[in-house]
Amino acid sequence: MGPSEVAIILFGVFALMVILRVPVAFALGLACIPVFFIDDRLTPFLLLNEMLKSYNSFLLLSIPFFMLAANLMNAAGITDKLINLSRA
Repeated sequence: MGPSEVAIILFGVFALMVILRVPVAFALGLACIPVFFIDDRLTPFLLLNEMLKSYNSFLLLSIPFFMLAANLMNAAGITDKLINLSRA
């Protein structure tokens, strides 16, 4: 299995999970599972190591924190004030 086929499977499963409204953090983890079962060269330790290395990225950590900030701003009513300011 080549890198292009693995990429298609990963992005396809991730897109399917997002469409099914699975949280992004879980969708990222669940996208790795089909590739693990298809490719015999992968061991559980290798998969776990690669997943942990990818989750240590600041870019991936910014996604849940951005969503948390948006929820906090919405609960506090800041988003309504920002929309009113943009319309003024």
